[in-house]
Amino acid sequence: MTLLLLGCFTAEPPAAPAWRDHPVVYTHHARERMDCRQVTEDEVLAVLKDGVLDPSRTRNDGECPSVALEATSADGQELRVVFAQCEGENRVVTAIDLGADHGCD
Repeated sequence: MTLLLLGCFTAEPPAAPAWRDHPVVYTHHARERMDCRQVTEDEVLAVLKDGVLDPSRTRNDGECPSVALEATSADGQELRVVFAQCEGENRVVTAIDLGADHGCD
């Protein structure tokens, strides 16, 4: 999958250097949003690998620190995926199609 990067964010979150290599776990909420917004696991993994950090969406107030990564998928979706960095895993919190309102309930 080819990704076009959005924005010009350069800062990496305060985590282990190899945080993007940690295993991925999908929350129930993330699965629901991915299904509604037609975001595949391959797209989520590509965003994790090549996405650009949005520091304004990085949070440290939950169970685990979370980061938002953004990229454009091969099929043209402008994606933001929020990952919680929890004890050696990247927990997918949600996936958002920034270019479309899918009306997910």
